[in-house]
Amino acid sequence: MKKGQLSAEMLIVLVLLLGIVFIVYSQLSSNVKKVGAATEGKTQAIINMTAASPSDISCYTDQDCQKIDESWTCDTNVGKCQG
Repeated sequence: MKKGQLSAEMLIVLVLLLGIVFIVYSQLSSNVKKVGAATEGKTQAIINMTAASPSDISCYTDQDCQKIDESWTCDTNVGKCQG
């Protein structure tokens, strides 16, 4: 083998290392996308809740409704907020 050439064993090791790096990168990329989608879903739920009318929100006490709007109260007979 001449100086500067890779042996067959070194090529195999290099290919395996590149494969492992690619697999790890793919997994991390996939996880980042999942976290991003989950965050987007939660953000949209919060936006929808703040844009909802009082009667769309379930409650047990006045404090449940007042977390969204301090002027709202809870109608415990139907379990919905009133504003």
